[in-house]
Amino acid sequence: METIDLIITKRIAKILLDTAPPNCINILMKSNLNAEGDDAEFFYNYVKIDGTTGWFVPENGIIDNEIHELLLQHRNFFVSQGHPMWAACILTIDVGRGNVSMDLQYD
Repeated sequence: METIDLIITKRIAKILLDTAPPNCINILMKSNLNAEGDDAEFFYNYVKIDGTTGWFVPENGIIDNEIHELLLQHRNFFVSQGHPMWAACILTIDVGRGNVSMDLQYD
């Protein structure tokens, strides 16, 4: 059985895969959350098959809100398990290998 944090991470990855430009081999999302959880900052980057790099913005603003809510759930789960509150994260997707990783950063 998967833990809540892994389920949330996979949901975020699915959203990013559906939102990123076509032909990406790597997708990276960096997010900063304030301590209150009412403000977030997002950066979305990609690498395409041909080596082209760039950034993208989801076409639908609801995507940012959905990812924000999922990140809050992730952070709250970690805190409920006795971990310190993280302030930022970097989620990386290696599309070809099907790998997803989430690095948490603390203040």
